[in-house]
Amino acid sequence: MFRLILVEDEPRILRNLTDKIISLNSDFKIVGTYDNGEDALSELDWTQPHAIISDIRMPIMDGITFIAHALNKIKDVQCAFLSGYDDFSYLRQAIQLGVNDYLLKPANEVELQNLLDKMKSKLLLNHHVVINEILNQLSIQRKFEADPLQATIVNETFYHGYYLVIGGWSPH
Repeated sequence: MFRLILVEDEPRILRNLTDKIISLNSDFKIVGTYDNGEDALSELDWTQPHAIISDIRMPIMDGITFIAHALNKIKDVQCAFLSGYDDFSYLRQAIQLGVNDYLLKPANEVELQNLLDKMKSKLLLNHHVVINEILNQLSIQRKFEADPLQATIVNETFYHGYYLVIGGWSPH
């Protein structure tokens, strides 16, 4: 599964967005929800998201500033904006940052599914992301081999159904 964080300052919209993503049964697992960019940025090293969906206008730190910082910290993260503002200046800033999409609130399930599919496709094509996550999962897996419950949780942390890792060792 790919890790996803949501950043939205309106609790009702955040709950609705979370419920929609869960009901879509996508390959994304929500690993964090935040009501401003500053809180999301402070936990970015811990959550290590593959994808981010963020509102633009929020208190403390707006979405544009947050996404700019997030892209500096995590090079290959896929980002999208969800906004109640159909404002060309916001759209222009989003394009300049290189985000995947700019959806208007309230996003329907079809738009959301299309966005997640687009993000997943880009993530799967990025071999750097895939290989790092597989190697990370394998190293974590070794630590938890004795505990089946923790091993199951580790298996859920990254989607790797399309990849096969073959390893070999030679003393020479």
